[in-house]
Amino acid sequence: MRVEQHIVTARGAARKPNLSRSKKRLLRRVDSATLHPVIRSLTRAVSPALLCLLLLPHATFAVGESVNGFPNWAERVILEWTNRARVDPQVEMTACGSACAEKACYQRIFPLSWNLALNRAARFHSDEQLRQGYFAHASACTVVSMINSSYPAACDGSASCACVGGVKACSPSCTSFDQRIALFGGIASGEIIASPVDPNVAFYLWLFEPYGSTACGFTTANGHRWLIFQSNSSAGPGVSGPATVDFGYGAAPTQIPSGSHYPRQAAAVDVWANWYDASAPLQSFVNIDGSCSAMTLGRGTAQSGAYHATITTVATGCHRYYFSFTDARGNVVEYPTTGSLGIGPQASCADWASSRPASCAGVIATPTASVTASRTPSATPTGAATSTPLPTPFETPCGQVTRSNCPGDCDGNGTVTIGELTRCIRTFLGEPLCNTSNPAVSCGVADLDHSGAVSIGEVTACTNRFLNGC
Repeated sequence: MRVEQHIVTARGAARKPNLSRSKKRLLRRVDSATLHPVIRSLTRAVSPALLCLLLLPHATFAVGESVNGFPNWAERVILEWTNRARVDPQVEMTACGSACAEKACYQRIFPLSWNLALNRAARFHSDEQLRQGYFAHASACTVVSMINSSYPAACDGSASCACVGGVKACSPSCTSFDQRIALFGGIASGEIIASPVDPNVAFYLWLFEPYGSTACGFTTANGHRWLIFQSNSSAGPGVSGPATVDFGYGAAPTQIPSGSHYPRQAAAVDVWANWYDASAPLQSFVNIDGSCSAMTLGRGTAQSGAYHATITTVATGCHRYYFSFTDARGNVVEYPTTGSLGIGPQASCADWASSRPASCAGVIATPTASVTASRTPSATPTGAATSTPLPTPFETPCGQVTRSNCPGDCDGNGTVTIGELTRCIRTFLGEPLCNTSNPAVSCGVADLDHSGAVSIGEVTACTNRFLNGC
């Protein structure tokens, strides 16, 4: 089994998007008349293209729904496994053991959001590898410019429709992975691929790749793990042939950014969903065929963690389910927002369907905040699943800065003001993250991943909290 990874820059730091190159495409997607009136006041001070990227209107489909068949079951599993690992890396690193020598480099970090453009680009790459018979990040030909409109309905990834001239050849150069993602409307930061189609097997090939150095940072030896743990905005797994994940830039994560089950069907099936909010949920359960099972915190913290349940009543047939959480304000948050996911045979049980189980009657028991043991899939290397303490405060020139559940809340008062959003944007544009001569313009919590710089994904997270509250 083979794995490969690639990142936009050779040294491993995710490259900020070429805003000038993206400007025309982004401007077409934003009507300036619809901009929030307070945000409009910023247009004279910051890059118009950056504002366009931050303020792209929310997609018309609800969170977790299938969009013309994207994502499928395997792709949902990989995104959930990624977010489950990100909220508590040391659980996975303990399981990896000596093969992950740089395990101390990874601390808890926010979950990634799903991105349709990245998902489509990744699945196309999975298909073109399968149908054209190769395994690499770059396409084996020059991909046609209109592939976004023809795939998958009119083109299945074969060279006859996917390649310029219908020939598997570089004309004059083969399409690189970031160029391919751009053809689908995405902005790339990295990509990982693996030959297995099973999502669990592919994920742990990436995560547990051997690396003997304790040095932190992206290398060709640990690049899969580094991208899983350190990518800073969105992801789009693609699985039809060799498993592929494209990382890039997109919206901030929602309260339930991902959820799925594994294996596809068995006597015992594990369901997992990630929660991401300033406060722990009041309730968390999974509704399967109208019967609700409480989910308990399995990884991370109650505010940013992966919740879990093991289901033993789905060994045969097709079973519909969805996740339902209640946030600290009493709002019911469901994933998918409409419709339901399916546990059952691939041929007869749709990954997502518009039908939905009836609501559960009665009160569901509230899960405890302690971490509980869970069944480990047979293909996954075993290891202790224990909770780890929060990371120590991050030292900056302005003193200690701890991770925040509300990106952009520079002063920690529970809201993001227009002034704080401006500080986030200015740090992205090059101003110091911590300004010792003028602490009032500093915003250490904007640097969510503690990389020492503010990325476009982190500015997007700040903007989301400004518009929607903490």
